[in-house]
Amino acid sequence: MNNYLDRGYHTTLPKEGQEGGTIKMFASLGEYEPAAFSVRATGKAIEGIKATVVGDLKGKDGAAIPVKNVDIRVIELWKRQISSRQHMFMERFLEKQTAVDIPRHTTRRFWLTVHVPENAEGGTYHGKILVAAVGKPLKTLNLELEVLPLRLQQAQGMGYFMYLPAWGLPKELQTQEYLRKIFVDMKEHGMTTATLYLFPYGTVNGKYQFTFEAPGHYGQFAFGPTMDALRDTGLLAPGIPAIWICADMIGPDDWKKVFDEGKKRNWPELVLYLQDEPGDAERNANARRLMKLVADFKKRFPEYKNVRTTTAIGSKGIEALGHLYDIWIAGAGFDEKIIRKAKQMGKLLWSYDCGMGQVDAETSRYYFGLWCWKTGIKGCSFWAYSDWANPAGILDWDYIEKNLENMEIPYSFVYPLATG
Repeated sequence: MNNYLDRGYHTTLPKEGQEGGTIKMFASLGEYEPAAFSVRATGKAIEGIKATVVGDLKGKDGAAIPVKNVDIRVIELWKRQISSRQHMFMERFLEKQTAVDIPRHTTRRFWLTVHVPENAEGGTYHGKILVAAVGKPLKTLNLELEVLPLRLQQAQGMGYFMYLPAWGLPKELQTQEYLRKIFVDMKEHGMTTATLYLFPYGTVNGKYQFTFEAPGHYGQFAFGPTMDALRDTGLLAPGIPAIWICADMIGPDDWKKVFDEGKKRNWPELVLYLQDEPGDAERNANARRLMKLVADFKKRFPEYKNVRTTTAIGSKGIEALGHLYDIWIAGAGFDEKIIRKAKQMGKLLWSYDCGMGQVDAETSRYYFGLWCWKTGIKGCSFWAYSDWANPAGILDWDYIEKNLENMEIPYSFVYPLATG
């Protein structure tokens, strides 16, 4: 057994006390709780390894957690090419299980997630995990889960999110049905808001016009169905707005149409994302132009005087334009000076990071947890949920999938497939 926050490598050997036969976990009601265990082939290769949970987890007096609430995935062993002559193996995506062949002197890790039902009885539950090779039993592990009779509460007013760029999905998955699955997946992983690349213009009956129901030319999703999905899935926590990227591509009259429609259809609050990452002279000038439009909008339509603005912004942008934005989405790693400045000016301070990858669970956990709490910020995000950006400049999901083993896609925490 090993901690899921530890990095694992194909050379990893068990430490003292890790060779036991029991995985011990604890979780609260409704919580998703992970654990990890490894299988190592020593003197010879092992073919067709697969790990499965044997039946429901059993508690006292007939209490049970259904086996469908326990998911086991294999952690991809990615061959990262450092140079033409050097490479290293790293863990990356959590892949749905097929039979895994493990070469000799190689370690592979498995990632287990238990979803405790909201109505589960408190107490300790027991189960078995069968590790088999080509269908033949190799090892049986005990699974011991203590369910605490309490519910963790969401931090009040805390916006957790992952940027979802409009281009971040394969073409065949750019559907409203798949987008709903993404919103549900985000919610299950603790997200409380979302970025929306939405543009309310598209082609209807051969005519390019303002529309909520046709896909816009900037993003693949239609405005109305996307906002309906955001409302219906309950992704947004109470009081947390969604970030409307592309709002700066239209003006006050169209903003009015969007907010009016939102009232009719009970959409969540939208914050206007205006001028990405201001800081240089050109971007600052455009930000000021857009803010004049916002001032005009609020003057003409006083019923929307409380509409808020935001952008990703650094220290230079904050110095020049911070007073104009309501929410600062500052790059992670900012110092206490920005924290104090936000408090003094009455601004919401959020954070984003596009430097961490899907290979570092511990730092990601720290960033979304302890760091947020210590800094007192009210929003935290990663770039990106799904993004095909890669050093090779290849923007073709089919190619990436066929060459995934050697393909670096550092900004994609999720690898989107038709099956999940």
